Amino acid sequence: MIRITCQKCNRSMALDDGFAGGFCHCQFCGMSQIVPGLGIVEEADAGKANAIYVETSSKQAALDLLVGQDSLKKELRYQIAHAKSRKEPVQHILLCGPQGRGKTAFAQAIAADSGVQLHLTSGRSLNRGSDLVGILTKLAAGDVLAVQDIEAVPEITSEYLVKALNDFAVDITLDSGMHARSITMPLPPFTLIGTSSKPSRVNEELSKWMISYDLMPYTDDEIRKLISRFAVNQGFTLASGVAELLAQFSESSPHSASVMLKRIKDQGFVIQGCLSVDAASDSLRHLGYRRIGPNSHDLIKALRTMPGIEFERFVADVFQRNGYTAELTAATGDHGIDIILRKLGRVIVVQCKQWDGTVGEPVLREFYGSLVAVRADGGFVVTTSSFTSQAEEFARDKPIELYDIDALIRLCLDGGTGIGRSSENGLFGRIK
Repeated sequence: MIRITCQKCNRSMALDDGFAGGFCHCQFCGMSQIVPGLGIVEEADAGKANAIYVETSSKQAALDLLVGQDSLKKELRYQIAHAKSRKEPVQHILLCGPQGRGKTAFAQAIAADSGVQLHLTSGRSLNRGSDLVGILTKLAAGDVLAVQDIEAVPEITSEYLVKALNDFAVDITLDSGMHARSITMPLPPFTLIGTSSKPSRVNEELSKWMISYDLMPYTDDEIRKLISRFAVNQGFTLASGVAELLAQFSESSPHSASVMLKRIKDQGFVIQGCLSVDAASDSLRHLGYRRIGPNSHDLIKALRTMPGIEFERFVADVFQRNGYTAELTAATGDHGIDIILRKLGRVIVVQCKQWDGTVGEPVLREFYGSLVAVRADGGFVVTTSSFTSQAEEFARDKPIELYDIDALIRLCLDGGTGIGRSSENGLFGRIK
């Protein structure tokens, strides 16, 4: 029997002797952990960094325990070997990819295979320079500082971090008021690993210090292997055909697959340590996983996470299925117009806004100018968020139809019924 200690709740738990290494879940707090020899935390606690040391009691390298991403692992092995040969820290790294693709697991594996301590925190918890200073001053030579969602690090904190990378030093202010004074504290050489699902938003100066790597989509075979491994690590086995079935609902995401298995186990569908095909099918139906097509929740999540050009293609395809011919414009010189639609001799221009925040009146005012400039009959503005009341008021008496995320979903699911601000009086109602 193997026993490990969760680095989040510090409680001890047992693993079967047949545990193959890789991911497991804490039986008490649910935290995902990667276990080459002892577990390390996959996610950062809010507001603080976790100092983690990986005891590589297994002879197998931590990177070798991770499934897939062969090109990335080859590059990382080279970086680790080169650093060891020069007795230097590994180069600073930016790991890019959608949520749940395993970026933090790779950061952990880099630290494990380098034989150093990992300090794990989140960009959202580094609100002030003092938050970062408290972590930097705890680093030892060669340590890895991993910052999840590094694009969320505020500008002022990014400046502290850039100085630390440039000078291996940090400025600390002592006392306050008229007695305040600043001292420069030297730092040992260390490695920064940032993870980001929005690399374009990472501080430009900070990104210059890091080698950028993308985590590619997992193949069906890799997802099946991950599902089988996750099941063993959670203490049960899969009957023949179950991994293939579950892979269809995993969104090609290791994290989604792991969560799905945990939900299935927690709901009692694992009988005598094994998940059968019938039980797996029942569990998928019970937990809301559907084969009959995406629901609103699935579509919203997909639309908000797909690359921008894919979103534009998706919107074009939706309108084509609703009777339009669609043309995607060139990347430049498009006057803010992403798609040109044609139907019954009319020309409609479309602007796609894959935003998290609301779309305001200035965006619509600029779009209206483009619409007039190209002499289009009307325009659609499509967003993955919503519109401000000022934007809606601006569009009310103009040939502009607004599609927020809910209207877009209805257009996808209902084939154009009840879409837009007013389908009866709007452009869809007039162009038939």
